Amino acid sequence: MAEQKIQTRVFQYGDPKESTWPPMFGKGGSGLYHRGEDGKFHEGPPPPRFEKFGEAPYVIQDTIAPYRHPSTGEVIESRARLNATDRACGTFTTDKKQDCTDIRKSRERQLAVERKKDIHEAMRKAVAAVDSGNAPLSEETRHRCEVQNRIVSDALGFDAFNVCGKKDDRRGKKYRKRT
Repeated sequence: MAEQKIQTRVFQYGDPKESTWPPMFGKGGSGLYHRGEDGKFHEGPPPPRFEKFGEAPYVIQDTIAPYRHPSTGEVIESRARLNATDRACGTFTTDKKQDCTDIRKSRERQLAVERKKDIHEAMRKAVAAVDSGNAPLSEETRHRCEVQNRIVSDALGFDAFNVCGKKDDRRGKKYRKRT
């Protein structure tokens, strides 16, 4: 038995049983339309619902309900004063409860950057003191450092004597890269 295929009847314009709407070819009008009180569609925006009496300037009130600032304990009634107090205290005030993890993370990130910069400056200062001979190192410590530099240079094949600081230490000459 052959399978019967369900197929929609082909639309034929002009058939007496077919609808006259939608029209076969549109009227060509596009744009904004609205339904009028008579129930028909009219071109253009609808008439205003409320009568316009005039225009007023846009005013932002500076006064707010009395607010006790948590950092200073001061009672503030002005938005400008509240903003100034927030700037001075390094805080922010909002009408919603805020999660402080973002603030904590940004503060931790800032402290990490400052710590890294401080470590870098301290290392540079220490290297400069060792190179100039002003570092408070005993002869025994200097000898141990030299021995350790030789061990590292021999094991890894690079110049451990001239890693940082001045780069003209003659002891590391045989490990320098040829350019």
